Amino acid sequence: MRSLGLQSAADLLNGNIGIYKGSIYENLIADSLIKHFKDLYYYRKTDSLEIDFVTSCQSEITLLEAKANDGRAKSLKEVLTNKAKYNVTRNYKLYNGNVIDGDPIKQVPLYMAMFL
Repeated sequence: MRSLGLQSAADLLNGNIGIYKGSIYENLIADSLIKHFKDLYYYRKTDSLEIDFVTSCQSEITLLEAKANDGRAKSLKEVLTNKAKYNVTRNYKLYNGNVIDGDPIKQVPLYMAMFL
């Protein structure tokens, strides 16, 4: 396990997954969405603009960002400030928190990915 940067198996069992937490969350979200027959795409324009998941919800292009922590969704904000350029209105930040029907970003708990 040291090759993954984990201190020991005990760390893993205690939830200390370090820098891999975000990758694990993204994989769990992808698994949930695929099991609900969502086609998933990834968008990357530059090193600073990437969207974790591009899919369709209720016949609309939908952007999804998975955050292991309550991090900022910088790429989502960038896309949403240029709505005419990207033609996207539906978006969600999936994170470890409560539902926030914010404007412009809707924030939902990670476990709710299956309902999108």
